[in-house]
Amino acid sequence: MRSGDSTLRFSMCLALVTVMACGGGETAQKTDTAAPPPPPPPESFALVGDDGSWSVDITPAGITWRGKRGARSDSITFEFKEPTIDGAIYQYEVLRAAEDTNRISITMSKVPCKDKAGKDYDYRVQLRITGKRAFSGSGCGTKTG
Repeated sequence: MRSGDSTLRFSMCLALVTVMACGGGETAQKTDTAAPPPPPPPESFALVGDDGSWSVDITPAGITWRGKRGARSDSITFEFKEPTIDGAIYQYEVLRAAEDTNRISITMSKVPCKDKAGKDYDYRVQLRITGKRAFSGSGCGTKTG
């Protein structure tokens, strides 16, 4: 009988070792499949012309240019598109194809700027609109959101 007890003990040890080796005693490593964090929300800016004849609001809702031509005011709203950012330079480029086709190009450099009234801004701005309502100018801008 002694030999039967030894065989039984050996079989139980072998079974225990097999279970532990097959992962029964170890915790499997988890793979991190979490999605990357969402990108930050788009930034908003308020821009003004050096001569006060125009302004632009850049928000996730759109890019709106407002200009004064003599006694007449005008505005054009463009779809919002994320800017191309190269270091401290933001470049917005949007084509609007509606009754008139216009393109707005805005280049903002992170350089201090003062308007005619002496107000300080964080960005120096170059603006150009092409199409039927062509316009160009320079100015200043600040982050609003």
